[in-house]
Amino acid sequence: MKTFRGKTLSWQVTNGTIELLLDRAACNEIGSEMLADLETFVGALESLHQETHALIISSARPEGFCAGADLRELYRGLEGLSAAARISGVRNFLERIHRVMSMIDAAPLTTIAAVHGVTFGGGFELALT
Repeated sequence: MKTFRGKTLSWQVTNGTIELLLDRAACNEIGSEMLADLETFVGALESLHQETHALIISSARPEGFCAGADLRELYRGLEGLSAAARISGVRNFLERIHRVMSMIDAAPLTTIAAVHGVTFGGGFELALT
């Protein structure tokens, strides 16, 4: 898949380089939709890396690169659950994020994060991959 347009990000392959563009208002918070799009991306990395040598991650949002995990969405999703279910829900969400970051980090590509503005928490982790 040389191009993809999801709800929160897109990518295209140009001259051996994957250009991954984050685009979720307000500042690319990593919520369930972005996490699903990132999981789609890492699923495609195996075939993409065979014809590419670099990955550039950037943001289409003028507010910044990525404000990290969408804690409001996480809170709303766990509201009203038992303490054990809340702990399990947070653990599952964090494990998914870490799995995605680890797969990007392990990809045999030169990876560049074109960072501007806000970069917090999981957004900083994404930049470090």
